[in-house]
Amino acid sequence: MNDAFEAQKDRTPHRCAVVAGERRLSYAELDRAANAVANALLGRGLGRGDLVGVRLRRGPWLVPVLLGVLKAGCAYVPLDPAAPPASIAAIVEDAGLPLVVADEPAPGVLTVGDIDETRTSSPGIAGAGTDLAYVIYTSGSTGRPKGVEVEHRNVLALLRWAAATYSDDELRGVLGAASVCFDASVAELFPPLVTGGRVILAENLLALPGLAAREEVTFVQGVPSVLAVLARTPLPASVRTVAIAGEVLSRSLVDRLYRNAGVRRIVNCYGPTEATVNCSCHEVGRDGRDDPPIGTPLPGAGFSVRDAAGRPLGDGAVGELWVSGTLVTRGYLGQPELTARKYVVDEEGVRHYRTGDLVRRVGGVHHFVGRTDDQVKVRGFRVEPGQVQATLLTHPGVGNAVVLAPADPSGERRLVGFAEPAGAPLTEAGLRDWLRERLPGHLVPSRIAVLDAIPLGTTGKADRAALAAWVFDRDDATGYVAPGTATERLVASVVAAAFGVPEIGVRDRFSDSGGHSLAAARAVARLREEARREVTLEEFLADGTVAAVARRLDEAAAIEPAAGPVHDPERVVYPLTNTQRDLWTLAQLGSTGTATTAAWRLRWHGPFSVDALQAAADAVVVRHQALRGTIQERDGEPVVVVGAAAPVPIDGHDLRLGGPADEIAAAAARHAFDLTASAHTGTLVNGPAWTGLASTTARSPGLLSQYILDLDIASAAVLVAALAAGVVGLAIFGYRLAALLHWVPN
Repeated sequence: MNDAFEAQKDRTPHRCAVVAGERRLSYAELDRAANAVANALLGRGLGRGDLVGVRLRRGPWLVPVLLGVLKAGCAYVPLDPAAPPASIAAIVEDAGLPLVVADEPAPGVLTVGDIDETRTSSPGIAGAGTDLAYVIYTSGSTGRPKGVEVEHRNVLALLRWAAATYSDDELRGVLGAASVCFDASVAELFPPLVTGGRVILAENLLALPGLAAREEVTFVQGVPSVLAVLARTPLPASVRTVAIAGEVLSRSLVDRLYRNAGVRRIVNCYGPTEATVNCSCHEVGRDGRDDPPIGTPLPGAGFSVRDAAGRPLGDGAVGELWVSGTLVTRGYLGQPELTARKYVVDEEGVRHYRTGDLVRRVGGVHHFVGRTDDQVKVRGFRVEPGQVQATLLTHPGVGNAVVLAPADPSGERRLVGFAEPAGAPLTEAGLRDWLRERLPGHLVPSRIAVLDAIPLGTTGKADRAALAAWVFDRDDATGYVAPGTATERLVASVVAAAFGVPEIGVRDRFSDSGGHSLAAARAVARLREEARREVTLEEFLADGTVAAVARRLDEAAAIEPAAGPVHDPERVVYPLTNTQRDLWTLAQLGSTGTATTAAWRLRWHGPFSVDALQAAADAVVVRHQALRGTIQERDGEPVVVVGAAAPVPIDGHDLRLGGPADEIAAAAARHAFDLTASAHTGTLVNGPAWTGLASTTARSPGLLSQYILDLDIASAAVLVAALAAGVVGLAIFGYRLAALLHWVPN
């Protein structure tokens, strides 16, 4: 993986690689920072094959540290900075981590402040595809999390698919919003860094609307439950592609996402951590009606649908999905028995991972049906309620417990618990606080009901159906206080709707009222819309009550309207857009020079003057800088340099005297533009980046040729309208006059 990044760094050293807030790192700067991290690790005695913990906030050091660990020949183990100390300690002990890279000092920690940033030479550690790249911990039903061991060759297979599936234009600005403790982060961070794109870091997906670099984001990825919240407001116009994974995708969400004018593509991805993030995908079109399938396996993956005995099933039958191929990971760290149970070899000697997911294959396309076990997705996290239940049962005051993940009417799941005291009375708040000290936040139930006895069904087991339908009363530990001010009433109304509760008092703690991070994010987004004032998700969760959030809203400044673009008349050098870069590359590969020429036939009705057309064309060149640009190389990168205006070459042919009109037009359409700069004038050798052919018969077509680095369909309409307006002597902004011209792509 690090070799693939270094190869891209050599190709585009000065291109932006990472955006972290106001800090931007070029590929060369990122490489030097990663080398400094690698040298610091090697200086601590670590080497190839060692595991290194990474517990960092989402700042400028996050990506350099991950790359630096790989450059040192080590594998990274992500640790959540917000997780309780007991949870972190359990992973550190289970993985046997000799060192953790973190923001704050502690025993066994290398802080980013202690990294010698002057030691930037490449460590030159040779590696192999079978070396470990990272170990990510996922939920385990026994109460012990599982560390999934992922090798470089697994990730490289994923990166090859991503590079072949998504264009450079799509990967030009990938939102890095997933926690590095979640394997979706691998599909966000590394594909752009090996294809010349950039990673734009955000605290989470719902932070996108307030991100300073939001208009640079071209690609977003997320779970449906979070994207559904994000899609309540328009996505940035720059977003072209949305990748969806982690939960079942509904057709209604697809339709909502496609309502964003910029979104051209939606890809539904599927894959467990044990199969390297994604092992199948499906291109979701605009016009479907059914919920999208999980699709077909990626290159490097093989799918088979099996019954409980491991026998292959045919089309239409429901069975467990087994995955084989290079995307299947090594196994579980330090758990050989579990590895042998989940990673199996069939009678033909092929190694598979048993996903536990039930699917149906129809015509080679796979449709998700459900799970074979108790494992579910809650807000994008793979959760086994049994793990939480096992932990709750270790509480000294709990005699019996059940933890479930029921779905609400919209299909969104949340964890809820039920506890039966062993003797002394228990409280919901006390149990939740006890669990917070031992489990990550996403594994703490949003509500816990303390019951005299767990209800039993006819089989003598816990009546899970009855518990799943349980209606939780509000927690009366805090007396209800009604909202008093207009702001408190607004906050209470929004929070109650987001949390799915009938009412909430101004002193009620959000964490004790059924709220979770996704519900909180919904509330933050709605408050921003309603109040036109900003409260961040972090502030919302930290304040924790209606009263505190209302006070913060009252003190917050009103949200200013987005600033419009400002023209700099002194600026003459501009970077190529993503599309221009692709077309420029195409032009360099062509032999005739016409690969990037576009031509239109324009039919004029009525009296016509070549002089008027010449004047109109020249006026358009003066007005639009894009038509005066030359392509020059600066620091190894092509850029547009705007020069002085030059007359547009227009060849006039009087067809009233006869002549091969079609041949003349065809020759003009083959015009080859030279966009190299003139050493003398700074303008194009062949004049502006378009040329014209005029016919002096009243109803005969003229022909316009343009270099398409300056062109899209909107600018073509503006160009034609400006010419029409100029010829008849009207203002240049009379765009509706374009209807006077009958123009058809040549």
